[in-house]
Amino acid sequence: MLEVERLWPPFFGGRRLCSQACQVGGYKVPKDYGAAYVASCANQDPICFANPHKFQPERWQTSNSGDREKVLTYGSGPRQCVGKNLAQQLLRECARQLLTNYSWEMAEADETLDYKILPVLRPVKDVQAVFRRKQN
Repeated sequence: MLEVERLWPPFFGGRRLCSQACQVGGYKVPKDYGAAYVASCANQDPICFANPHKFQPERWQTSNSGDREKVLTYGSGPRQCVGKNLAQQLLRECARQLLTNYSWEMAEADETLDYKILPVLRPVKDVQAVFRRKQN
């Protein structure tokens, strides 16, 4: 699920106010200045992730095994989303139920997905999938 969160974060990002003047990447940032981060850009930074646009769940067992904190889907640190753990638990349980109890396929197997960013990341067109309950 971490690789899905990395590539397709549901929210645009976040905004913070600088509590003191600082320098970031060679740029001076004055006190009380607003700064924003874009989760999808941060999560696909080639400095942090090799092949950043490629879906590679195995990266979390190999090259990025100790880098879970680099995924900024829910922010980071003391101001990260308070619902992070609940959201992750719900997503895992939904995925477990769907994968355990249903077979599924995309209605259009070769469909190319274009995305809208605001207010949440989502496909421009509805994505159609067919779910069939597995026979036990």
